[in-house]
Amino acid sequence: MEEDKFLTFLHRVHTPAFVLKRVRVVKFIIVGGMASLVHLATLALLTEWAQVWYLIATTVGFGAGFGVSFTLQKYWTFQETSRARLPGQAFAFFALQMTNLVINGGLMYVLVDMVGLYYVLAQVVVLAVLAVFTYLVSRSYIFNRIH
Repeated sequence: MEEDKFLTFLHRVHTPAFVLKRVRVVKFIIVGGMASLVHLATLALLTEWAQVWYLIATTVGFGAGFGVSFTLQKYWTFQETSRARLPGQAFAFFALQMTNLVINGGLMYVLVDMVGLYYVLAQVVVLAVLAVFTYLVSRSYIFNRIH
């Protein structure tokens, strides 16, 4: 009986759909990491070197990360190459990111000004929370070829 369960598991693990889902998650994480590095670098450079208030700096960083994220998520992670859907996807992804921006600013304010976390550590925590939310919406709605 246990052997049957194990063989069923092995069969499921080696199916293309199972592997594709795992590869997509890994790609999403890589792209998110790249976009987050762009965001964090912009935040740190503007805050430390240009003396820009951290909430303004994180907003600019968020925008820089957007360009990296949309392009790579669409074409590499989700392999969605439709040109016809590009404007709608860009708008939907932008709307998602604007929602994330509001959440980002609010959580940054709470974690930095109210909790007392160092702003870079606070941003890393916020980015992790937003990554999960963004993946689920991107996979299910924005880059879903059925919609």
